[in-house]
Amino acid sequence: MPSLKNASPPSPANSPSARRTTAVAVLAATIAFAGLALGLRSHWNSQHRVSITGDEPHYILASRALNYDHSLSTANQYAKSPFPGTIPAHAIVTKHGWLSVHGLGLPAFIALGDRLGGLAGIRFTMLLFGLGIVVVAFAGARLALLSNRLASLFALIFGASAPWLGAATQIYPDLPAGVIAASAVYVLIRRTQQPTERSWARLLLLTALAAVPFLHLRVLSPAALLTLTIIYFRRRPRFATACLEAGPFAISVALLFSYHLVGFGSLLGPYTSDSVSINATAMSVLFGLHLDQFQGMFIIQPLLLFAVPGLGILWKRSRSLTGILIALHLLLVIPSALHPTWYGGSSFAGRFGIAAALALATPAALGFAALTNAARRLAFGALAVVVIIEVFAYRALWIGSTPLLAQPARLPQRWYPSWIPALRAWLPAVNRLTWSLHNPINYLFPFTCIAGISTITIIALRARRSRRLWATTTFAALVIATMITGLLTPSHDQTVLALTDSVKRPGTLTDSGIAAPRGTTGETQIVATPTMLMRDRAHWAITIRYRAAPPNPSTITDMGLGQHSAPAGFVDLLLTPTSGATTTCRVALDQVVASTATTSIDFAARSDGTAFNLKISAMPNRELVVAAIDLRPSTTPRLAAVLCPRV
Repeated sequence: MPSLKNASPPSPANSPSARRTTAVAVLAATIAFAGLALGLRSHWNSQHRVSITGDEPHYILASRALNYDHSLSTANQYAKSPFPGTIPAHAIVTKHGWLSVHGLGLPAFIALGDRLGGLAGIRFTMLLFGLGIVVVAFAGARLALLSNRLASLFALIFGASAPWLGAATQIYPDLPAGVIAASAVYVLIRRTQQPTERSWARLLLLTALAAVPFLHLRVLSPAALLTLTIIYFRRRPRFATACLEAGPFAISVALLFSYHLVGFGSLLGPYTSDSVSINATAMSVLFGLHLDQFQGMFIIQPLLLFAVPGLGILWKRSRSLTGILIALHLLLVIPSALHPTWYGGSSFAGRFGIAAALALATPAALGFAALTNAARRLAFGALAVVVIIEVFAYRALWIGSTPLLAQPARLPQRWYPSWIPALRAWLPAVNRLTWSLHNPINYLFPFTCIAGISTITIIALRARRSRRLWATTTFAALVIATMITGLLTPSHDQTVLALTDSVKRPGTLTDSGIAAPRGTTGETQIVATPTMLMRDRAHWAITIRYRAAPPNPSTITDMGLGQHSAPAGFVDLLLTPTSGATTTCRVALDQVVASTATTSIDFAARSDGTAFNLKISAMPNRELVVAAIDLRPSTTPRLAAVLCPRV
């Protein structure tokens, strides 16, 4: 046994006091993140907002089939589902039962939480994955040689993006997949400046990567790339060691494909060629996953912009690893962009981009650390701007003025939300192809963004003064051009809901509008607009142009009404404040005319975030045709209009 007096002293970084300081720093950041996420979820629960929606109930039912039925068939759970709207089931009926069309990984992950605490236990399980965002960001910041305090601050600000705080308690597979990918990226970057990690840590990470394909088939290829890179990058393992380390992933893929073949009769399982769409909309979604004002990862978390100079720094250390990380980003984001459920459907904003975004955590920490060393005031100024953005975004989620969930593609541009409302006019918006193609900001903003990233990179890499001056001047010129373009772009004060794709159409679409179906025996809904959130407390006016032919005389006699007393239909304006019950304002379409007539409704709300939608129904045997629906601000309620009560 060696003598203690001859033993070398522990290095400062590995001393017990240093480890305690690091533990306290990361614990403080994770507690703050958990407090913000749980506070938001508790507030939503008290307001009955952002409840179970989209695919969430189907993941829960699949988990309960594993938990309580000990079966992969979800038929029994759907039969006694406590969630309304889960029929039709997200399952394929096979000879083995009702097999879920969703991956088995997430139901297995949340099974223990469901067993211990029901829905609250499931959300707590998802929160544990959310805490992984902070832990990985902190580790990346420490790897970039930031102090414990600054690393803790960076990790908290990085993780506490308002949409991610909301997503931390949502039940979707993208967040766990992103945290596992981010952990793998951290390990790979760590190898460029420190010895290879311990074997137990590597085996644990490889096992986690082996579980990723069961979360969703579109993350199989990124998991395979990371597994191979961890096995071989900056290592020369023996053949037997490489086979042993690749074993968990190989077994996982074999089990997944066997399940698909036995259960669904195809290697792809429930997925078909319809699960991928390559068209102009997919390309716009690919752009939107990066820069859209509501779905874009660089708008949701601006600190990700530091990942670009971070990759530039990494390029100097290892070009091969940098290329692998770029390929990883593409493998994570492109399949999501090609998925025809654009942006993830009725799930949290940024869902389809969150895995790729989290994988950039350590590169972002490298870029931020480099800027801190080169221009500390600029780095802290950028951090302060991000904090302000996140505070306002968190407040918007709290009061309901900005939704967490993705918005339908038929939503008019004026009602499309943004995480930075003050800059809405200067940020790209590509939720709907028909109006995104004609927005000049969508073309100019990417160049401005590239110029800004290039300027940060040049400053962080301490390039020559002439280069810094040239980059700064170019960036400033593009910022000015973007601002002028945004100011000159029409503000769309009047919004016309196109009847072809902006509203649901229970009625029949004709050349002159949406008509009531013939032969109905009761009041029939023919138009339903999407639910929209009010951005301000001003009065708004809805003007409806319609045509109502005179009714059949026998119908009037049967109803006991005079010709001018029989309404052609009704307009129902549903107003739902952030807290409180829905108020319905009903207006009769009682003008009996052969030519087009109009009616208008003025309404307002006491608070931002009041949701409203419009429904138009026709009375039986009335030839009601809705020609157009216009929305516009109304500075004062018009005397001729119907004024709905303020809610």
